[in-house]
Amino acid sequence: MHAPLPPNPTRDRRRQRLDRLAAALIPLGGFGVLAAISAIFLYLLWATLPLLQAPEAQGTGARAAPATPALFLALDSRGEHLLRLTQDGQLTLRTLGTGEDVFSVATAGQNAALRYAWQVGETGHLYASVAAPGALRFFALDFPVSMNQGKATQGIRFSYPFGPDPLALPGGLLDDRITSFWEGSRLTLAYIGTDEALHLLALDEVELGLPLLPPRHYRYALEASPRALVRRGQQWLFLDYGTHLEAWFARFADSVERSATLPLPAEAPRALLFGGQTWLIGAAAPELKRVFPVRDATGAFRFAEAAPLPLPEPAAQLEAVPGQRRALVTLASGAVQLLQATSGTALLTLPPPAPTAAKARFASNERGTQLAQQDGDGTLRSWTLKAHHAELAFSRLWQRVWYEGYPAPDFIWQSSGAGSDFEPKFSLTPLLFGTLKAALVAMLFATPLALGSAIYTAYFMTPTLRSWIKPSIELIAALPTVILGFLGALWLAPLVERHLFATLLTLLSLPGIVLVLGRAWGLLPPALRHRVPAGAHALLLLPPLALALYALQSLAPALEELLFGADFRTWLDGRYGISFEQRNALIVGLVLGFAITPTIFSIAEDAIVGVPERLVHGALALGASRWDALRQIVLPAASAGILSALMIGLGRAVGETMIVLMVTGNTPYLSPSLFEGMRTFAANIAIELPEAEVQSTHYRVLLLTALLLFAMTFAANTAAEWVRSRLRRRYGALA
Repeated sequence: MHAPLPPNPTRDRRRQRLDRLAAALIPLGGFGVLAAISAIFLYLLWATLPLLQAPEAQGTGARAAPATPALFLALDSRGEHLLRLTQDGQLTLRTLGTGEDVFSVATAGQNAALRYAWQVGETGHLYASVAAPGALRFFALDFPVSMNQGKATQGIRFSYPFGPDPLALPGGLLDDRITSFWEGSRLTLAYIGTDEALHLLALDEVELGLPLLPPRHYRYALEASPRALVRRGQQWLFLDYGTHLEAWFARFADSVERSATLPLPAEAPRALLFGGQTWLIGAAAPELKRVFPVRDATGAFRFAEAAPLPLPEPAAQLEAVPGQRRALVTLASGAVQLLQATSGTALLTLPPPAPTAAKARFASNERGTQLAQQDGDGTLRSWTLKAHHAELAFSRLWQRVWYEGYPAPDFIWQSSGAGSDFEPKFSLTPLLFGTLKAALVAMLFATPLALGSAIYTAYFMTPTLRSWIKPSIELIAALPTVILGFLGALWLAPLVERHLFATLLTLLSLPGIVLVLGRAWGLLPPALRHRVPAGAHALLLLPPLALALYALQSLAPALEELLFGADFRTWLDGRYGISFEQRNALIVGLVLGFAITPTIFSIAEDAIVGVPERLVHGALALGASRWDALRQIVLPAASAGILSALMIGLGRAVGETMIVLMVTGNTPYLSPSLFEGMRTFAANIAIELPEAEVQSTHYRVLLLTALLLFAMTFAANTAAEWVRSRLRRRYGALA
C-alpha cells in the first residue's frame, strides 16, 4: 500500500474550489440541455401555430361608383388597383385605397357594345372582350416599374398586344359562348360558331407585342347547342347543357373527344374551380358537391364525387374565383360567402348585395389577399384578407382524401407541381408510416445482432479477446452515415437486386446455421472442447460459418430455378403482384440496422458487465449453469440498461436522415412490403425544407412534421424511462 500524502493546505483549498466549481457547472450544464430542448420545442410550436389561425378580413368601407354597370371587374396582382370595364367599352382603373380613378381608355370601336369580357388565363394581365357583332379583341394592362434617381415609380401601360383590329374567328361567333386557355406560349380559344358547332382555334408561339402566327382551326360537330363553355385548366373543356355537363378531353386542339357526362339537378348552381377539373354543384341540402372526371380501371373517364362541403344554408349562386381554389357562394338568404374549396373554410361572409336589376360583380387578386365587390347600384366595397393557410384542414393530414384526377381517395404527399393550378397534397400518414417502417425494420435486424453480441462479449468472452472486440465494434459508430448511405445505395442495393433470393435465403438460414454449428460443437469430445479457452469458441466457429454461407450462396441459383422456375422477383410480381424497387425497406433495414448496432451493443454490453460478478458466482455455487445464471440473474439485473440501449437505438433509427435519404427511394406512399421504398419525416424535411417558401403552408407543414418527430422521440424516451425506473426498482436489490 502507498503511504498517505502529507497534509497540504494550499492543495486542499484548490481541490475544494474545484469541487465547488464542478458542483455548480454540472447542474448548470444539465439545465442548459433542458433549456435547449425546451427552446427547440417552443420554436417548432410557435412556427406551426399559424396553421391554426382563423382567417381574418378587414373591410375598407363602401364607396360610390359610376352609375354605369360594370361588365367585368378585375384586380391587379397586388390588389391595389381595380379594373372596371363597362358595356360601352370604357376601361377605368381605380385605386382601392383612395377611391380615385387614375386611368381611363376606350377599348372598343365606335358604336360597339360589349357583350362579354374575361381574363385570358387564370393569372396575368391579358384580357379579351367580345362586341355585339362578334368582334374579339385582346388588350393588356401592365404596371411597369421605372427607376429615377434611385426612386421606383410604377406606371400604367395599356396596349393591344395583337393589334387593335378584331380577331377573325373561323366559323363566326354565335354569341358570348367562348372561353380560352393559355399554356406556355400557346393560346387556345374554344367557342360556339354560327353553325352551332364547337370550334377550337390554336394560336401557337404567342408572344405579347408580336403579330400572331397563322392559327390552327378545328371544328367538331355537336348534337345540340350548349348553354355555356367553361375551361380553366390544361386538359378539360366542359360543355354546359343545363341538364347535364359534358367533359371533353381537350389538351390538344386537334384531338378533342367527349369523355364523360354528368347529369345535373334542375337549375343547380355550379362553378368550375381554378385548376380546371373540380366542379362545385349546389344541392337542395346545405352543402356543395365536388365532382371531377377520373379514369377508371378500364381506361374510360367518369365523373367521381368527393366529400361534399357543408354550408350553413343551400346555395343559390356560385362563382369561381380566378387564380384561387375559392368560390363566392350566394346563399339562399342573399348573403355571400367566400369559401376555400380545398378545406371548406368560410373566409369571409359578405352582406347581401343591394336589390337591383344589375348583377353584382366580384374581383380578387392573384394572391387572394384582396376582394372587391360592386353592387348593381354602383356601391363599391373591398376587403383585405389574411388567410395564408386556409387551404389546409388538419383532418386532411391524416384521412384519405379524394383529390382531383385520382381514381380513389388515398393518402398522398405531393407538395409541389409543374403549374400554378397544382393542388398541394399534405397527407402525413405515408410519412409517419415510412418513419415507423424504416425504424422497425432496422431494429428487426439490429436488435438480435447487437444484443447477442453484447451478451456473448460481456458474459462469455475472455477479457483479453473482449478488449479487442468491443472497441472494434464501437469504432463502427464513428463511420459517417453519409458513407454508409452511399455504400448502401451504390453497392449494396444493386447487389441485393441481382441476388435477391440468395440474400433472403442467407438472412433466413443464418440463425439456423449458427444453431447447427453450436450443436455440432457440443457433440465434439469433451477433451477436444476443453482445449479451447473459455470464451474463444466463436473464433473456431467463424471458418465453418463462412464455409456454410459460401455453400448456400453457390446453391441459391439452382434452388431458385427449381422452386420458382424463373427469377424470384418475376415470380413475386406475377404470383402476388409484389413489385421490387432497388432501394427499398430491406436495404434500409440492412444499412440502418448496421449503423445503429454499435450504439445498442455498447450500452447493453456495459449494462451486462455492470452486473456484480458475485451474483453470478453465487448462482454457480448453488448449482446453476451459466445459462441459468444469465437468464435468471444477469439479464434481469441489466434489463434497465438493455432497455435504454434499445430505446436509444430506436431514437437514432427514427431520426436518421442521410441513410434513409439515400437508400429508401423516397416514395411517400403506404406499402407494408419490404421490397418497396418509403419516405420518412427526417428525409422529407431534408429534401423539401431548403426549397420551401418561408412562412408558406408547405414550410409550416414541414416544421409540423419536425414537431411530430420531436414529440415521437420524447414520448418514446418518456415511456422508456418509466419502464426503466420500474425495472430498476424491481431488480435493483440484485446489485
